[in-house]
Amino acid sequence: MRRHFIVALYTLLTAAIFLPRVTNLDTFLSPDEPQWERNTQNFVAALKTGDTKNFYQQPPPGITTQWLGALSIHKLTWGEKRLPLALFLSAAVLYVTYILRRGWGDAVALAAGFFLAFNPLLIAHSRVLAMDALLGLCSLAAIVHHLLWIQKKRTSDIALTGIFSALAILSKLSAFGLVIYIIVGTILAILSKKISWPGALKGTGICIGAGLVTTIILFPTILTNFSYVWQGSMTFFATEHFQQQVHALGQWWYPQAFLLWTTPLQILGLVLVPFALYKKNQYRLPILLFLLFSLIFFLEIQYSIKKGDRYMLPVFVSFDIITAFVLGTLGKKHARLTLIVFIGSIVWQGYQIMNLHPYELSYRNPWFADVAQGRTMGWGEGLDLAAQYLNKKPDPENLLVAAYYEGSFAYHFKGKFTSAERLGKETAEQIGADYVVLYRTMQGRAPQRWETKVLKEYADKTPEHIITLNNEEYVWIYKVLP
Repeated sequence: MRRHFIVALYTLLTAAIFLPRVTNLDTFLSPDEPQWERNTQNFVAALKTGDTKNFYQQPPPGITTQWLGALSIHKLTWGEKRLPLALFLSAAVLYVTYILRRGWGDAVALAAGFFLAFNPLLIAHSRVLAMDALLGLCSLAAIVHHLLWIQKKRTSDIALTGIFSALAILSKLSAFGLVIYIIVGTILAILSKKISWPGALKGTGICIGAGLVTTIILFPTILTNFSYVWQGSMTFFATEHFQQQVHALGQWWYPQAFLLWTTPLQILGLVLVPFALYKKNQYRLPILLFLLFSLIFFLEIQYSIKKGDRYMLPVFVSFDIITAFVLGTLGKKHARLTLIVFIGSIVWQGYQIMNLHPYELSYRNPWFADVAQGRTMGWGEGLDLAAQYLNKKPDPENLLVAAYYEGSFAYHFKGKFTSAERLGKETAEQIGADYVVLYRTMQGRAPQRWETKVLKEYADKTPEHIITLNNEEYVWIYKVLP
């Protein structure tokens, strides 16, 4: 009976993982995806000719994104182009659940699996052609395999630590925080006598070797044109795009992101961490090491100039695993209460996702939703609805719209478009625009930014129509009067 029940739970988990990630994939277009479409097209062309130099398109470096995108980049719709990545990331959540089960049993694995399945930020970034969800899930897999190696001393686990670490770095360079974690975590395991120095040295060699082999297979440019990759990366990191502070919040950006994107259960799990660590148990080391990774990664991004909520995704998915281990600890003494909390939180979070889908990017932690007021948020969601609204106007093909994130807006718009950035130097009348579409991402910018200037100019104008998501205003549509 118990076996059939467990199988049913894993079946339900599989549906919970895949459904929100692979359905309605063609709803809206994020502003970064057209660039990754071009990168992937160039990558495919390089694959066909054997030109490994052009595997490298830009510094993130997004190599994993390009490999997965190459499977469907020839498709016509964005839903089709995103599907291989969405399927891979859904399978990755299942894989993390599987390896957690190997080390700590069904209860922790199922809890973590459902928390990841309904993590709104993870769902949102599993549905776009980008790198952040790949970075988050590859980092999780690497950490869990590293923990399993400490626990079971299996060569395969430390080799897979190296492979998934390489995949994380090939997704995004901020994964070097993961490398720091593995070094520090291994040293702590030695000091706590979980592994020996000889075992650690041997494991480190295997980890580095597996990582290098993975890197060379997927990104041979690092071997054949290292100077080209290095110069390209250094040039990018010195550009205004990377160095200029565009948000008014500065160092408060990520503390606010923490409040907005966590779930209530994650907050509860973090609050209960001291109780889970109070006595020695099988979950103590995993909790400590996931906290260590979260701290290292948070500090890495906290002191970078360029900021974005999605950059913190590896921390948020780590909170899911920490919460699962905390509940596992508390469940040993308070099984019924822990089960009630788990079921209640999963039902509530699933309900939230159902209401938000396919606009999971509009999620806010209900305990701290007010923090979002006036803050830079939004990555294209809602601009599809603005386009649909204007498509209903008479003769929409002849309308000219000045829109923020004009590429995202244009994907669904039948008429002509131009960038709202022009409004920083010209009036809508000078542009010849019929409508102006402003977006909430313009809020919370630095005082010198053109977005701040344009919002001030339109502050006393009444929009013809407002697009709202999750009870927040996202898009303001202004008719340009003759």
